[in-house]
Amino acid sequence: PGELLKHNRAVMGFNLIHLLDDISVLKEYAFDLLDLNLPAETPEHIYPFHELPQAITFLQKGNNRGKVVVEVK
Repeated sequence: PGELLKHNRAVMGFNLIHLLDDISVLKEYAFDLLDLNLPAETPEHIYPFHELPQAITFLQKGNNRGKVVVEVK
């Protein structure tokens, strides 16, 4: 994890398990998020599955700023 900081990168997550004891609070937070009317995420790049090696190469370069999707149809 320390190496990530040197490259201005991070791995983040949220542990909401403590909210399972009070579902009403979890519902309130969920509705608050919905009320924000945030735009849907749009992928930066979409690769078909047969281009998986190119997608991996792209990610390894570390130049992306958004989501990278590999579609399996």
